[in-house]
Amino acid sequence: MSLGLAVAGPPLADADSVPPQKPVFHAHKYAPPHLSPGWRALYDTYQPFWELPDPQDLDGWRAWDRSKQAPFIERDGPLVDQLGAELREMSMNGVRVVEITPRTVKTADKALMYMHGGAWSSFSPKSTLVDTVPMADRLGIRVYAVDYVKAPFATLYEIIDQNVAAFEHLVTELDYAPQDVGVYGCSAGGHLSLAVPNALRKRGVGVPGAAVAQSPMIDFTMTADTWITLEGQDPVVSREAYVRGILRILGITDYRDPVISPHLDENLADGMPPTLLQTGGKEVLLSDSLLMFQAMEAAGQVAKLDLYDGLPHCFTFVLPEAEESKIALAKQAAWFSEHLGLD
Repeated sequence: MSLGLAVAGPPLADADSVPPQKPVFHAHKYAPPHLSPGWRALYDTYQPFWELPDPQDLDGWRAWDRSKQAPFIERDGPLVDQLGAELREMSMNGVRVVEITPRTVKTADKALMYMHGGAWSSFSPKSTLVDTVPMADRLGIRVYAVDYVKAPFATLYEIIDQNVAAFEHLVTELDYAPQDVGVYGCSAGGHLSLAVPNALRKRGVGVPGAAVAQSPMIDFTMTADTWITLEGQDPVVSREAYVRGILRILGITDYRDPVISPHLDENLADGMPPTLLQTGGKEVLLSDSLLMFQAMEAAGQVAKLDLYDGLPHCFTFVLPEAEESKIALAKQAAWFSEHLGLD
């Protein structure tokens, strides 16, 4: 696997083509009255972390990554002791992985593979424990969190390949049946939860038994409706940040390539895992979930779209204690329980 600097530009990279943020009214500060109180407080203070380094500033990207992870490592680190989990670092087909074993393993022959978000350029298993440790504890199965090499040190294609390799290891070396493993993630991890099963199917490995993709990005042209109409309303993600920075480090050669945009794959009918798509009503990526749901439904695949009014990108990660997040996380667990055959 070649890990090189990728500086390809997006199709809409001209700064003049980016819809400007409204200078006075910031819609993301509005919280519908029916939401939990925590969202109102967060919308008043939350600022997107999108001061991005130059695409070729490798040290800058390392520092940016560390700065984004630090508060979440501090916030969620105690979960390991609180829930009695055991973490073990391992290598799976040359890819770093953290195995999370819950205090009580109810089913040893079922597992989840988690792929973290962070725009393919930030976060890690250590800074996303809120997504893995409680889920392992709730379901009583092991979770394998992939610590993939991120952009700009790997292209998006290489990132997909790393996660495919990790899944293959679960099947060939750890003896999990493909249908007994679920995959999940949010944002970039949500994307990988769709792109990786599609790649596994094409390679004849076998598709996972279930997938949960929260807030996935699949429209790399960023021309779907909400990329434009909800710009400035999502306090977590902005289209402008992707145009100016993120897409320039992913090494994408074709922004409509089905390898990275599975909703454009003409062979989805050949088999995708039952997929739960969760998204918030404020996020610019809302259309991406709609497009994936429509593509899977048209291909005769099992898919469910779970939409939450007034909530932002990756809302269960941003405010996991909110009532809406608890409901969404319970639905994720129920999805895996149903489709993996858990008790």
